[in-house]
Amino acid sequence: KITAPLKEAEQILRGKILDYMAIVQQRIAEENKKKQEITSSFLGTDSSDTVVIEKPRVTVDSGLGKSFTRKVWKWRIIDENKIPREYFVLDEKKINGLVKIHSKSVQGKLSNDLAIPGIEVYQADELSVRI
Repeated sequence: KITAPLKEAEQILRGKILDYMAIVQQRIAEENKKKQEITSSFLGTDSSDTVVIEKPRVTVDSGLGKSFTRKVWKWRIIDENKIPREYFVLDEKKINGLVKIHSKSVQGKLSNDLAIPGIEVYQADELSVRI
């Protein structure tokens, strides 16, 4: 009961930091797009042929430590009735292992080809803090 306010404050703070990091990532993406347009106009090429790889990790450094975001694969149930019997008693370790096995990076793009009916595999930002 004593630590409940601290946990709530930590949740609020983590949410705000993730929002800030999303804004920073968006700003970086816009700057990369402008650079790409300038480069393509200078070289006289079509900018749609050029691929800009987004930086998946943003780090904020302070005197006390570092915090950064990273992309992690997660899943959630969409339709419980479509889940095959072998996954009905959800074995989170088994599903998480399959998610990790099926995640890959092809030409700088992250993908995950795991297909389990009734489960959606997606990426979410997760905050990691080192002190």
